[in-house]
This record gives sequence, structure tokens and C-alpha cells, in this order.
Amino acid sequence: MVLKTRLGHPYPLNAHHLPLSFVLSAYRRGVGWDPVVDTRTDEVPAGVGRHLRGGAPYVLESRSLALLRLCSKTEAVAPPRRGRRPDPGAWRLAMNTPKRPWLRWRATAGHLAGALVIVLGASGCVLPSAGPRPPRVEVLPADPGAFRYGQTGAEVLGHPEVGPRVRALFGRDWTAAAPAQGGTAIPAEDVFRQVGLPQMLRVGDVEHIAVTGCTPGACRTQRGLLLIRADGQELRARIDEGGFTHHYAFGAGLAMDIPNRLVVDGAWMALAATPGAWAGGR
Repeated sequence: MVLKTRLGHPYPLNAHHLPLSFVLSAYRRGVGWDPVVDTRTDEVPAGVGRHLRGGAPYVLESRSLALLRLCSKTEAVAPPRRGRRPDPGAWRLAMNTPKRPWLRWRATAGHLAGALVIVLGASGCVLPSAGPRPPRVEVLPADPGAFRYGQTGAEVLGHPEVGPRVRALFGRDWTAAAPAQGGTAIPAEDVFRQVGLPQMLRVGDVEHIAVTGCTPGACRTQRGLLLIRADGQELRARIDEGGFTHHYAFGAGLAMDIPNRLVVDGAWMALAATPGAWAGGR
């Protein structure tokens, strides 16, 4: 669930017992989101200063909430050094006005966490331990292994070994839209009409070939990612369409559970943060 302040700034709330991935709304070019509070920890949020783009996922731990402020890249502030108290002016929330006092990040996080504990206690919930973390993802530029199944994204999708697995990965969503049954609003095939060049990623210790795609004329709102393990035996994918996200997995014993979803979302964020990595531009 995503709640909003009076000024429209979102604070995602995850009341589920598993981590969830939220898609940040796209506002306008050059403007993104800066995490201010995340109740998973009493330290400064890890994403502070990274300037998260609209359309990027934000993974929220179980039983937690976060607050993000809208800002441009030049307005994103660097986090204070560990062990030092934050400057009262550096962590002003987006909802503050000159008539309101500046709130310190740690105090605000404590208030939000306390409010969340009260809500969960009233409903009989127990705060569990932290869930799985997203794996580290590294984009490997100019890696010849990226062209194992084709020199272009279209060649990869049409490869005699990979192509049938791609269609099995998406199932009925590949050729037909079925939003009423939980499927995509547009065929997945259309999301990969415009594709980028294959790219090599290292997810954890495993190398994957990534192919990005988007719907021609709607690349900012309808995007897709195909992630192929280097040996071609496991495929994962994600499609975003107007704020709705769909995840897919294909392979022996492979299911789209939370760890596999984090693999795809981690690859998505790494590519979104790499200039020129996405089909149709950023």
C-alpha cells in the first residue's frame, strides 16, 4: 500500500510478512525520489543520495514503511557520516513549510516506527526478522559473453534455444492481454517490440544476459526486462506497465518467489542506473 502526505509525497507501507517491491511513480524528466525515512533500520536509509528514478523499484522490508521526497538530482543530499548526528537542516522532510520546525531524520524514523508498532500490536501482528536482501548486481560493459545467443536483442528472442523458452516463460501473456485474469494489459510480445543490445550482468556470483525492451511510443510507461542465465537454463523477466509490475520465472524447479523477484528487481535497478542501458533511452 502506498500512502501520501498532504503534498503528495509517497510513503510505501508494507504490512505483509514478506518483503515487497514498490514501483516509484514517474513525475517528470530529471526529477526523482530521495529516501528520507525507512523503518527497517534506525540508521540513514541506504538509498539516500542515490536519487531514485521514477519507474525504479523500491524494496520495502516486511512490516515497515518508508518516506521519500521528490527532488532533482542537484537537490539530492548526501547522508551524514556514520556516528555523527544529522544536521537539522539536511534532513528536512518534503512536507515541511517555513512555519513548521525542521524535523531530524532519526526522530522522525522513531516516531513512524513507534506508530507502526502500535498499529501492528493492535492487530495482533508480530514483527518478524528482516527478510532476504536484494543481491549485488554489476553491469559488465563490453563483455563478449553477452552475445552468446545473438548480436541484438531481436536475435536473442529468436534464438532456436532461447526463443521457445521465452514463450514458455511468459505463457499466455506473450501473445494475449488478460488483465482480468491477473495478466498483462498488453501482450508481453509488444513490450519487446523495441529491444536493446544484449548486456552481461553479474548477479551475486552468477552471470546473466539481459535484454531490455519497451513498447514503441510508450517506452517510459511500458518496459520489460528479460534475464537469461549464461547457460540458458534459467530465465526470469519483469514487465512494468503504468505502475503495475509482473514477474516471471522459467527453469527446472524455479518459481517466482521473493528471492527470485529480488534478482530481477536488482538487475532492473542496476540497468536503470546505467546511462544508455535501456531500450528506448532513459
